[in-house]
Amino acid sequence: MSLQDVIGGFKYLAACALQLERVGEGAFRSVSLWTPSASKVAYGGQLVAHSAEAAYRTVDDPTMEIISLQLKFLSAGKSDCGSPVVYTVKSLHNSRSFCSRMVLAEQEERNILSALVSFHRRERGCFEHQICQPRRLTKPAPAEGAPYSRLKDGRCLALPKQVREAVCREAEVASVGYANLMNLTTIHGTEPWDWWLRVEPEGWALLQKDTDIPERRLHIIVACWLSDFAVAIASLFPHTFPNSGLRQFVSLDHTIYFHHPDRIRVEEWFLYEVFSPWAAQGRGLSEGRIYGPDGTLWMSTVQQTLMRTGNDYKSRL
Repeated sequence: MSLQDVIGGFKYLAACALQLERVGEGAFRSVSLWTPSASKVAYGGQLVAHSAEAAYRTVDDPTMEIISLQLKFLSAGKSDCGSPVVYTVKSLHNSRSFCSRMVLAEQEERNILSALVSFHRRERGCFEHQICQPRRLTKPAPAEGAPYSRLKDGRCLALPKQVREAVCREAEVASVGYANLMNLTTIHGTEPWDWWLRVEPEGWALLQKDTDIPERRLHIIVACWLSDFAVAIASLFPHTFPNSGLRQFVSLDHTIYFHHPDRIRVEEWFLYEVFSPWAAQGRGLSEGRIYGPDGTLWMSTVQQTLMRTGNDYKSRL
């Protein structure tokens, strides 16, 4: 199986999948939930993006920038039950320099996740350093953006079946470009996996037009969406993947540290480096770094996953 097969519907992003509706003071609900073709539950990256957006909507000070999101998945979200996910935001702290929000997501009276989101007013610091962007891969050359597609009554034969069925009706879908995709069989040991991605230009214009999220914040919310799936599967790469012996693979938590949220531009090619430093006892730890086209470290990600196998599972390590 190639990585092209794995990412499937991740090549498309519907504006409605990012939207939240206000249903009360500090309360918001999803408009449309999406499940990847290789999964049976709502996409974790969508829940991460929703949590960030819900927290942002309760911060009145425009000079406050998101600096971290620490999220715990408590139970699976369902996209096929017909019920939205409701996000309730509680203000934990407000000061001149920082503010913090707690987000609790529920669906059908089940707790789906809890998240702690922190914001900081930018200030000038005396210390500055970052780890260098890896140079194993060359940034893709600029190319024409792939046009978005319109889903009319849920039907568009040019898109995968799971995309047609999962996004909202009468939706327009932005294309997400990927470069330097590797066949999974070429990854050996615990070496990092690098790949470039971006929202194609026409698709970015679509997302700006069809969401009520301010442009600068929209870059961050889309980056949250894209941050999840690659880092999640990194803990499987040192072993045989895909493998029919894998019985359960679930994200337990997802953390993002935003180093330069003001510089995130998802319509430009950016590099995502993911790797797994450890796996044992049915759990795997994965880490990621997201770099802008100029090498600036935008974000760092950390995720722990539950990995259960049958007796027939064989690792190549």
